[in-house]
This record gives sequence, C-alpha cells and structure tokens, in this order.
Amino acid sequence: RILFAADGTYANLGLESDIGPTSISMNIEQLILDMKLFWPVFDNRSPEGAGGVGVWVGAGARYWSNDVLLDIVTQPILPGGEGLEDVVRAD
Repeated sequence: RILFAADGTYANLGLESDIGPTSISMNIEQLILDMKLFWPVFDNRSPEGAGGVGVWVGAGARYWSNDVLLDIVTQPILPGGEGLEDVVRAD
C-alpha cells in the first residue's frame, strides 16, 4: 500500500498607492505545488484494531515560484520637467 498526497496554492496580490508626486504599483504572483509519497516499512497491526505498530517512510518535493513586479513613477515637481520612471522586475 502506497500513499500519494499533493496540494497547491496560487496567489495574486496587488497594491497601488500614491505618495505625493510618486505612484507605486506592486504585484506578486505566487505558485506553490507540494507532492508527497509514503510507503510502509513495518506493520504488525491486526485487522481487528487490537493494537500493533506501523512505521511509514515518506519523501516529497516542492515547486515554488514567485514573480514580483514593482513600478515606481515620479511626476515632475518643477514646471516643464518630465516624469521619472523606474521599473524593477525580480523573478
């Protein structure tokens, strides 16, 4: 008898805010997949449930991906000036 278990999580979070002449936009996208496999190595339990010991061994793997996008835009503070824009992307 072998037991396999898997689960996953997906999240997409965002935030937009203005601080004075600066606009900040941030987005985080996250994906997590988790897999596990278990198998018995020793089992002397009785089918009637009268006691005994069972020992299982397990192994697993996890995939984790994070994408972060950060946009910072600063509007000109002097007349006739152009806006400054920085875009940072981290994977």
